[in-house]
Amino acid sequence: ADPPHLVVGGGGSARVPTLADRVALRLPANRAGGASGAERLLQADEFASTLRRTQRARDPRRATMARLKYGLEDGREWTYPQLAQRYNMTVDGARGVVRAEVAFLRKEKEKLAHF
Repeated sequence: ADPPHLVVGGGGSARVPTLADRVALRLPANRAGGASGAERLLQADEFASTLRRTQRARDPRRATMARLKYGLEDGREWTYPQLAQRYNMTVDGARGVVRAEVAFLRKEKEKLAHF
């Protein structure tokens, strides 16, 4: 079962799910050969750590923009206009930054293939 704080109406704390929480929800659960809840959280934590290490070599501002766009930073997905306003750039500029970061991560996906 999903952790109570990640279930709508779950009655748990109201904290924003972390990247590890969000990834854990997408990992296979208790199917033949699937991971248990604890294993899923460990895998998610390892994935989040690997993703951050991969992005560490990048411009922090650009990496943060990509994480914000996909809700991996604060739990909500930002729109391109919101990113543009926060980073004082055009919407097309924000879109270009996010696309470049996603392209970089796709090239680096071999490092993340075991996830």
